[in-house]
Amino acid sequence: MSLDAVLARIDDDLPEAMDRLMTLLRIPSISTDPAYKADCDSAADWLVEDLTSLGVTTSKRPTPGHPMV
Repeated sequence: MSLDAVLARIDDDLPEAMDRLMTLLRIPSISTDPAYKADCDSAADWLVEDLTSLGVTTSKRPTPGHPMV
């Protein structure tokens, strides 16, 4: 695939990518506030699902704090 084709695809997919990003950013996953612990977990689940839908092999991993993707 040529660079022009890659750049054209990025441009074509930009609105959808921005929508996905905004969906993630709307999850109130404030990691420094214990009140948002469940939201941090939900954000990790959302990210795993979204990246998997794009063909990326992902997993959510537990840590002593919040999960890592």
